[in-house]
Amino acid sequence: METIARDVAAGLAVIAALAHSGIGERTIFRRVRIEPAGLTLLFRLIWHCLSIGWLCGAAILVTSRATAGALVILFGSAALCNFIGTQGRHFGWAVLGAAALLAFFGW
Repeated sequence: METIARDVAAGLAVIAALAHSGIGERTIFRRVRIEPAGLTLLFRLIWHCLSIGWLCGAAILVTSRATAGALVILFGSAALCNFIGTQGRHFGWAVLGAAALLAFFGW
């Protein structure tokens, strides 16, 4: 029963992640206007980082072996999005990148 519950929870997390990104792109980002305009990309990237986090959570639910790998993906994608969105001006990308590297080597 525990395995079924985890698998269903993981499936729901995947559905939530795909819906979050898809609905965001089709409804929210077509209408949202953020000033200054350069922050629009940052907002979009952060939005999708949430979806990536839920996908990683699904992987963690399916197997504990995936924990480190999922966190490498989560932290790495957050670092990349932060770097792109802020053009490297915010230190968060370095902190998240370091977390990704440490998780990778601890895997």
